[in-house]
Amino acid sequence: MYCMSCGNQVDGAMAFCTKCGAPIGGRQAAPVAKGEVKSHMFGAILQLVICLPAGIIPLMYACKVNSKLAQGDIAGAQEASKKALLWINITTAVFGTLIVLSILINALSNG
Repeated sequence: MYCMSCGNQVDGAMAFCTKCGAPIGGRQAAPVAKGEVKSHMFGAILQLVICLPAGIIPLMYACKVNSKLAQGDIAGAQEASKKALLWINITTAVFGTLIVLSILINALSNG
């Protein structure tokens, strides 16, 4: 039997998960395979190349995904994966907007 909250394997006689404390019962969550959690490492490295300060945060979360998977913490790896993708999207939006504004300002000042 698996915990619905964190995917940890638990004894069916237990009332609560020993890992996350969630109540056990009802439907069982299927275990998540390690290969199903994306680290987003490529996007994080790309962000690091594009803008060093902004790329550090997604890179840290992408590295956490791999270390959490190595420890067997699937829930922690999934959370780190979500945060890595979130920070990749944030930095892409911010710096993409800044680049477009820079091009527009440059075009308007020369014209």
